[in-house]
Amino acid sequence: MHVRRTTNQHTILFTRLDGLLSGILLMFLFCSLLKDSIFRQARKMTKKTIF
Repeated sequence: MHVRRTTNQHTILFTRLDGLLSGILLMFLFCSLLKDSIFRQARKMTKKTIF
């Protein structure tokens, strides 16, 4: 029973870490997409101002 409890704690820890990592990855992807959109908008603006 004690072993089962420890393994359960380990799985909880791993799921938490997994969630954290996935969250970080999602944030990174979102930030990269946001940057891309901002750069595209900036390019459009610069094109409009230049030409």
